[in-house]
Amino acid sequence: MNSKEKFSKVHFVSLLAIVASLVLTSSLYALKLWYPIEIFSTFIYLGAFTLLVGGIAWQSNRLEAKLIEYGQQAKKASGDALFEEEEGTDLAFAKRSLMFFERYVVSVFCFAVGIGALVGIYYFWSRLATDPELALDKRSSNAAAMMMGLAAGYFIFASYAGGVSRDVGSSKLRALSGWFYCSAIMLFVLGVFEITSALELFDYRKQVNYAFVVIIAILAIEMVLGIVMESFRPRHSEEERAFLLESRMLTVMTSPGGLASNIVHVIEYQTGIHVSENSFNIVFKKVLLPILAVQAGWLYLMTTMVEIKPGYAGVRENFGKISRDAGGEVVQLQPGLNFKLPWPMGKISIYNVDKLSTFTVGQVKSATSALGEPPMEEDEYKISNEEKVNVWGRKSHGAHEEGYEDFNYLASDAASEKSNMNMLTIKVPVHYKVKDIYEYLYNYKEPQLVLQSLAEQELVSYIGQADYSAFMGNDRTQAADQLKKVLQEKADAIDLGVNVVFLEIEASHPPVDTVLSHDRVMGAVFESDAKIFKAQTKAKREVSAASSYKLQMIEEAKTEKVQRIAFARAQSERFTIQQRIYGKAPGIFKLVSYLDFIERDLNGVPKYIFNSPKAAKNIIINFENNKNIGLLKSLSVEED
Repeated sequence: MNSKEKFSKVHFVSLLAIVASLVLTSSLYALKLWYPIEIFSTFIYLGAFTLLVGGIAWQSNRLEAKLIEYGQQAKKASGDALFEEEEGTDLAFAKRSLMFFERYVVSVFCFAVGIGALVGIYYFWSRLATDPELALDKRSSNAAAMMMGLAAGYFIFASYAGGVSRDVGSSKLRALSGWFYCSAIMLFVLGVFEITSALELFDYRKQVNYAFVVIIAILAIEMVLGIVMESFRPRHSEEERAFLLESRMLTVMTSPGGLASNIVHVIEYQTGIHVSENSFNIVFKKVLLPILAVQAGWLYLMTTMVEIKPGYAGVRENFGKISRDAGGEVVQLQPGLNFKLPWPMGKISIYNVDKLSTFTVGQVKSATSALGEPPMEEDEYKISNEEKVNVWGRKSHGAHEEGYEDFNYLASDAASEKSNMNMLTIKVPVHYKVKDIYEYLYNYKEPQLVLQSLAEQELVSYIGQADYSAFMGNDRTQAADQLKKVLQEKADAIDLGVNVVFLEIEASHPPVDTVLSHDRVMGAVFESDAKIFKAQTKAKREVSAASSYKLQMIEEAKTEKVQRIAFARAQSERFTIQQRIYGKAPGIFKLVSYLDFIERDLNGVPKYIFNSPKAAKNIIINFENNKNIGLLKSLSVEED
């Protein structure tokens, strides 16, 4: 085959590669819109890269064809004799153009694509963990069929480009063939795993996605290192320069001619050392290949053994079906060495059943700032008609130190006659263990989120009925016990497979923006209650004293009544007796009455005693001025 036919074929296949890449990449983009999974972005970028490789291969082949054409024209013009290349001719310009394009344009493009791919993979890696929506599972079988069709398209062109590259010996077509084979194989493998997932045999789509990204990263690193290796590769001045966009790894695996011959070609090209293909075939087939086969078989058999550590438990799957005993109960694998079918037919899911897991209701990591806003000072807190407190904020009481956001909940005020609702910032850590690994891992996709949703639901329901003030104070322990009991009942009702070990209400505060205002309001309420209690106490004391005085007065009146009645009765009886005595002895009665009068009514009054109206002397005894005076000292005799 002459050079003109060779360049013509390379030119045609390069243009065909551009068209095929454009059609297949557009189809991939349409499939991604219908079945939006993240790994399709990788295939779309790979298709765009293949399109650019086709364009660069076409341009490089065109420049090389021009160089050969001008060289032949120069030979004809000078005859068959040797000629020297002159500056300023078309031949010199074509040679410099080809050298500049292959050494600088292609090299810069390879370096930029390699570094760009690594940076893109770094940011793309976290997005692979996102699971597809449940609604997309119904489309997985149809999507798998489309992937198989696209893989067939890539494979057909890769085979065609590979056959042409073998015929014309073009590294440019080998590069195109390798990248098309890469896309075909990855699409085919992804389609196979989509089918196994749709049939519910096993689901390794996420692992396959990560494997694909790792492969792309390795190829990107090889592309960057290939520029360095090509610079230091020993070559003759007239030797053809390799196409830098050709991946040696893909060339070894996909180029026609056998794996051993491809390895020999790569070794000879990179090192410049001639290697006998027959000798390498003997060593490769009789020594290296058996060793690799035994190692690969041993590693594959190792996938049948799984060690479960103490404190862990496992569940065995065979072809996507859970292993059960004769009674239909799920077999829970115990710590030790356990066996399963080889990958991907068998799988053992392991979980730490002794682990005390924890989540917090009412608080999450801040998505905006790890530090949040600084705590509010009291002198900065002002309330006016123009500035109103926004109680719907999510600032945490500890956000400045921990980087968390608190969520506010509505709590009722049972002590109020009106239907008042108050805002509460609540932090409730929930600690739990897994008691049934099958229910925990297989009944729900994200069981911890389900349990957390149940806890939030029960918390909202409880504080919507509980007393606002009591929940922040005395009833906190009782509320925690009640929430733990209800949460365990709800988790058991939906077969979540967890045991709620401990639940505590760690914090219960008003929102951070209203703390000082709340303190003032509560202080005023406490002061008002204290004054009311004081007034009520005084009122009760006064009422009690008045009641006691009333009873005392009634009792005294009753006593006075009894005394007066008794005295009147005694006086009546005495008068009756005196009347009876007077009737019998009037003189004696008068004398006794007179003496009683002197003794009783004239006590302390000076008395004069006369012996006889005709007596010569009167004796006066006066004890008025001196109580201790003797009888003799008191006597005085007055002469008439």
